[in-house]
Amino acid sequence: MLLVTKDGINGYRWIDGKYAKGRILLLNCTLDPGEYYLLISGDWKERAFEMNLNYQGTQQIDFSRDTIEKHPNILSETCIDIAQRYGTFRQVNKNLCAYRLVDKINGFIIENVNNEISRPVFFHKQYHLAGNGYEIL
Repeated sequence: MLLVTKDGINGYRWIDGKYAKGRILLLNCTLDPGEYYLLISGDWKERAFEMNLNYQGTQQIDFSRDTIEKHPNILSETCIDIAQRYGTFRQVNKNLCAYRLVDKINGFIIENVNNEISRPVFFHKQYHLAGNGYEIL
């Protein structure tokens, strides 16, 4: 579960996130007035799950359900924000820089590569699971 806010011209900004294999997942945040999105991803292969969203606070809020088609870049822009704020920076060469975040607990890798020239650049990486986390080949 990811909590994201719309961040003006820069896209979407990550607020908080949680992962669990159990039935209950809690996020505890103090939020300023604004527009927020809650992205929920589950393992839907075997069956459909009923989900309940509970809110506890001092202000009334309006909930609405949206589709990913209305916000096609929300996940990629949120991951870019996470990588750039919390990942490690690396200058690949004079034209490419990368931000990488490896989350060994939840098992995901976010790598944001910035092309600083106008021509297209192809950047290919391979990862494999090794011991306590992922290795880059």
